[in-house]
Amino acid sequence: MTMPSRLEHFAAKASISRVVLALVASFILHPPVDAGNKRVAITRDDVAGVWVGLTTDHVELIRLELALDGDGEVGYLFADEQPCILRLQTWSFNRGKVGIELGDPRRCGHGREFSAVVAGNLLELTIRGDDWKRRAWLKKEAPLVRRWEKLRAAMADTSSEQQ
Repeated sequence: MTMPSRLEHFAAKASISRVVLALVASFILHPPVDAGNKRVAITRDDVAGVWVGLTTDHVELIRLELALDGDGEVGYLFADEQPCILRLQTWSFNRGKVGIELGDPRRCGHGREFSAVVAGNLLELTIRGDDWKRRAWLKKEAPLVRRWEKLRAAMADTSSEQQ
């Protein structure tokens, strides 16, 4: 059994690397699609509506309203302080990214810039100040309210049965 030369060894490694790179690129450019579970492109109509959630540090409660006509507002509440409500001058949606222009970004005392990315039923909101950045994960409000009410009713039924 003969040992491959160093040159043959590196050539084989380079060949394998090219194959792996080609496979990765093909999956990125043309991901496999299950015929029964095709991805549906998210539209502006899907994104419009009311989104709610918390910042990743769980300090601020956020509610984002995106109207179909491009209007909207964002409200946030830090701990138990007074809520801050900002009107949106406009919002746009393109390829999963939500562009948000605030009417008066310094109204609540902070220079703020908002942007978002939508992935399915989750909206990742990024909030930037002069020297800081914070993220929030938001979901559509209506389904959460329905689930909350269903859970609250079930728990009320359980507690009344125990008495």
